[in-house]
Amino acid sequence: MLDDGLPGHSGKGLLAFKLQDGGYSRTLAVKPGEHVVRVGLDSGDDSWMESISGQFEGGVAHRLNASLGGLLRRHLSLEWAPKPKP
Repeated sequence: MLDDGLPGHSGKGLLAFKLQDGGYSRTLAVKPGEHVVRVGLDSGDDSWMESISGQFEGGVAHRLNASLGGLLRRHLSLEWAPKPKP
């Protein structure tokens, strides 16, 4: 389990909403095989949890993209980034 803060800052205002953006990058070593990755985000007012499975090979890096979309009903989405071509 990894528990880290996510840096972010207020962006543009849209009507009564404040848009936020930020980024996070972390490299983790995992054993080869099938794994389920769970991502949770807690803003203090709301929280979101989502999971995604992946097949990991030894010595191969994978990138997980996570985004919190929607203005009225926010949702956390996860997807594996395409692997770079050799």
